[in-house]
Amino acid sequence: MSLPETEHKLATHVSAGQCVCGSPALWAGVVVFGTLILGLWTLWEPLGLDQGIHATIGFALDQGLLPYRDVYNIKPPMTTVTHWLSQALFGHSFVAIRCFDLLAVLATAFGVRAVSGRLGLSRPAAALAGLLFASFYYGLTFWEHAQTDGWAGFLVVAAILALLRGWGEGRGGWFFLAGALLGLAFGFKYTIAGTGLLIFAPLLARDPAYLFSWRGFLFFVAGGIAALAAIFSAMAAAGILADFLEIQRYILGYITIEGESLPLPHLRIVLALARNTLPFLLFLIGLVTLPFTGHVRRFGLVVLAIWLGTCALSGIAQGKGFEYHYLPILPPAGIIAASGLRAILSWLPSDIRTLRFAPLLLAAGLAFSTEAPRRSVATVFMLARGEDPVPRWEKDFPLDHYSFSDMRQLSAMLDELRAPDETLFLWGYDTGIYLLQRTPPRHRYPYSWPLVVNFHDGRYTQDLLDRLRSSPPDIILVQKQDEVPLVTGHRLDSREMLDAFPELKSFLTGRYRLLRTLSRYDIWRLDQG
Repeated sequence: MSLPETEHKLATHVSAGQCVCGSPALWAGVVVFGTLILGLWTLWEPLGLDQGIHATIGFALDQGLLPYRDVYNIKPPMTTVTHWLSQALFGHSFVAIRCFDLLAVLATAFGVRAVSGRLGLSRPAAALAGLLFASFYYGLTFWEHAQTDGWAGFLVVAAILALLRGWGEGRGGWFFLAGALLGLAFGFKYTIAGTGLLIFAPLLARDPAYLFSWRGFLFFVAGGIAALAAIFSAMAAAGILADFLEIQRYILGYITIEGESLPLPHLRIVLALARNTLPFLLFLIGLVTLPFTGHVRRFGLVVLAIWLGTCALSGIAQGKGFEYHYLPILPPAGIIAASGLRAILSWLPSDIRTLRFAPLLLAAGLAFSTEAPRRSVATVFMLARGEDPVPRWEKDFPLDHYSFSDMRQLSAMLDELRAPDETLFLWGYDTGIYLLQRTPPRHRYPYSWPLVVNFHDGRYTQDLLDRLRSSPPDIILVQKQDEVPLVTGHRLDSREMLDAFPELKSFLTGRYRLLRTLSRYDIWRLDQG
């Protein structure tokens, strides 16, 4: 069946309760305006711990320091590329990655809308699916936004769109593109690889409009291999592949660190969705009613089941229970929630559900039923009054082991204590200080994590000591109150961990003098005498 015939079949596969009013431009506008209203406030979110680490590594790349070899990095390479690109586009600032992420969410909301339409939802329902995805996403905190798992999940949306075109048209190029996109997603997060099972959806659905072919499968595999080959070839050409592979083998020990204890296994799947009560209820209704309403044809049910299931497994496989590990479930959750809303509408009297602007009013109501748009409005008012919104949004997710406000206070003090050309070394986790100080980490280890984890076998200790002795930094920062048992396997902060490194402690106390003591940091200066 040709693609136009398929689209016509899908467009007519609409239950009696579905409204097909409105032009595509109207609903595209709903997605754009709604997503921007939901996400505007995040441009003034504080820099999270993970975002600070990888923004610094991206900044170092811009300064000529290569990841893995020159700057220690445990993440796959696409995260570094993304942060480097965000700063190239939006400038050297902690806001850069927030701007990039907002555009990525907007593009993904359009992708969710397009996938929803191809799976059988009407124009209003498809637009609402995109908006509900954004609503789920912006109901989370600064800790979850602009994370590797999210970007991997966004690429899965694009890959599904390419697969749908490939199944509809039978052209190998679409399958190749889908495979390449999933290969890039793998370059963000290894556990997302399970979504490759989507290629087999036609075998389970047995829909004549979408047929499985071995030719398409081979193109799909070739696309994935090509993307991965390009990534590994680039690393080999840069001379960093061996360092990357060594680090990946080393961090296998991270798996042995137990994740967060929760009442139910991996309850974070639910928590990632439940922060927005109304969209979450719609998701639950959609989950129960979707197989029976006819809003999505059987093929769509199979795609959604594989999509949601493999993305949930991506989070489960990581074994830590962090909410951001489940970000890839948000796009299919948006589609399921939109179907839940359609189910509710189908139960209403016909004179209500056929009102011309009912879907538009529903879109506005859904958006403003969540906290995100109110945060955007509050941000605008704070900016108008000359206030800094960052501390306000940091209070939404207070942490004992991390404070962006304290890091900014430290940076302001360092502006007074150090010259711009003086070097800096941090023994701790607040790697974002390098970004705020506009100085790259020049001693390979931008954070202490690889040396202080409970599975450290001593391989990096001498390397760090050699680097510090050969080029002593002008300022050394020793962090306190930064213990994170979930990622280190113990409850000692970085200053306490110095006792486990007597040579490092001797180097510090013998060659440096304590300059300032803050609540979270000790500032040491090289003693020139």
